[in-house]
Amino acid sequence: ELNDSKITKKSYIKFTKLNKYFLFPFLCPVFQMLCDYLSFIIFKENVMKGKEFYQMILNELAYIIGGGVPYFISKYKQKSNKKNNSNNSNNIEGTKNNGIEYIYNDKTILNVNTKKIFVLFVVLCILFIANQLTDFVNKDKNFHMMLYFIISISFFSKYILKEEIYKHHYLSLVFASIGVIIAMITDFIKIAKDDVLDYFLLSIGSICFSLFFVLAKYIFNIYYMSLFKFSFLAGIVTIIFTIFGFMIYSFIEYHDFGYFNECFDFSEVEDKTKTILLFLLNFLFLVILQVLALFSLIYFSPTLLMVTEIINPLIYMIIYHFANEYIPHLELIIIGYIIALLSSLIYNEIIILNFCGLSKNTKKFVGERMEKEKKELNEIEYDDNYSDGGNEIENL
Repeated sequence: ELNDSKITKKSYIKFTKLNKYFLFPFLCPVFQMLCDYLSFIIFKENVMKGKEFYQMILNELAYIIGGGVPYFISKYKQKSNKKNNSNNSNNIEGTKNNGIEYIYNDKTILNVNTKKIFVLFVVLCILFIANQLTDFVNKDKNFHMMLYFIISISFFSKYILKEEIYKHHYLSLVFASIGVIIAMITDFIKIAKDDVLDYFLLSIGSICFSLFFVLAKYIFNIYYMSLFKFSFLAGIVTIIFTIFGFMIYSFIEYHDFGYFNECFDFSEVEDKTKTILLFLLNFLFLVILQVLALFSLIYFSPTLLMVTEIINPLIYMIIYHFANEYIPHLELIIIGYIIALLSSLIYNEIIILNFCGLSKNTKKFVGERMEKEKKELNEIEYDDNYSDGGNEIENL
């Protein structure tokens, strides 16, 4: 620990100074909530059919557009920079944009195992589709599946991304679990036998969701594969399988393409213009959400998505409660979410507990220790050089 009693006396709780990039993960839940609410408005009267089909297709189109547009823009900029650099090797602007190349574009890596990358990509597509399918089992139950997400994303980050878990991480996981369990008490009270399978599928979906993001970060860290390119390709692959899957479902259930006829039947919709505008707005928010999520994954650890996954249902349930339908024991649910949210902030070292050695291995205090040690080494080196210089003078 820092041997600085003044720091300890000042505050037992410290807050990390956030840079501008933290806007990405903190804006994600806002746009996720807007998407969920717009979807609720569109399908609340059960006039529109094929809710699962529309939501899955829109999500996958958001992956294509949200990843493809930034990726192809970056490719265009890269070609433009290379052209400028070839004309002028000392071009300053080309040097400034080298960082962008790391974020958006693939790098040439020697001895890359292309088979492994392909296998990882296939696994990621399967995980995405699995999460999509389980996500629509029951949207209300899905809000209480953060416990599986929080624990699994920490587990996968430790063993796949090799992120160390220290005392303050374990403490935050314990309190986050307590918070989620408090929020789920009302569900435990009224749980029925028919709900067990739903909860099991949603827990599998949550684990797939966390593994999806951790493996995407792994590909980015190890193979420098552009996450925007990955999003674009994954969206194309998954949308093909989704359409094919619904075709099979339609033939089994309707013996023809009757399911798609229902999906595109707007005859019972009173205000068609409004519905189309809501669809377009929902899609726009999904694209923005995807871009924000990709930037969050580029700049931060996947564990920061804990914050997003807790804030989103918290905001949504409050709005849903006051705008549409009374939610029993909402106060208890909010308390549970707030405990889980504060715990996730502690885990990601946005809040630092400066007591009982909990701050010892945080990045902020490790950095301060390194700076202090560096300063002490520089002072020792300076004293040694000064004393050597003094001895030379005496010898003269």
